[in-house]
Amino acid sequence: MKPSELAKKLGFRSLQEACDLMDVTPRTLTNWQTSNPDRYIAIMLGALAMRQNDIVSQIISADKV
Repeated sequence: MKPSELAKKLGFRSLQEACDLMDVTPRTLTNWQTSNPDRYIAIMLGALAMRQNDIVSQIISADKV
């Protein structure tokens, strides 16, 4: 599966959205996928967790206003 496909399956709008969250380039993610697939999956799942945490924080902040 290509990095962009996994990013979309995880709920990101694009691979670039995941890259922006992690401050890496799409090429870096592609290289990680090739060189160490297990680490790549862990990194993508970590990005998903970061994104979900941001969403939850925004919801909680909005409720306090």
